[in-house]
Amino acid sequence: MSNESSSSLVKLPITKLGAAVVLACLLCAFAGGAIGTTQGGSMRDGLLTLIAMIPSVGLSLLVLGALPARLAGAWAVPVLGVSMVRSMMALAIGIAIHFTMEPSKFVFFLSLLAALLIVMVIEVASVLSLVHEHTLEAPSGVAAEGV
Repeated sequence: MSNESSSSLVKLPITKLGAAVVLACLLCAFAGGAIGTTQGGSMRDGLLTLIAMIPSVGLSLLVLGALPARLAGAWAVPVLGVSMVRSMMALAIGIAIHFTMEPSKFVFFLSLLAALLIVMVIEVASVLSLVHEHTLEAPSGVAAEGV
C-alpha cells in the first residue's frame, strides 16, 4: 500500500461522536421528563429513555470504534448498519421497559424516538463532515461536469 492511499484512510471521531450522542440522549430524556410533568406524569417517564438508549449507543460506539480506518466515503454503510441495529436494540429495550415499568406511553416513546432520530442525525452529520474534510476539491480553473 502506498503512502498516498494510506494517508486518505480515516477513522470516525468516536470521542466527539460519543460526547454529542450522549448529550443528545440526556437532553431528550430531560425534555421528555419535563413534558411528562406537564402531562400529570413524572420526570421518571422521560428518564427511562436513558435505560433504553445508553446500552444501545454504547454498543454502537464500541463497534464503530473497533472498525479499521477506511476511506471517508466508505463510512456511510457501516454507520447506517450500526444505526439500524442500535435503533432496533433501543426499541426492544424500550418495549421491555414499557411492559415492566409502565411509564407514560406518550412521554416515554416520544422521548425515545426523538433521541433515536437526533442520534441518527448526529451520525450522518459526522460522516458527511468526514467526507467533506477528506474529499479533494476540483481545481478552480476546471468547470464542473454538467454545467
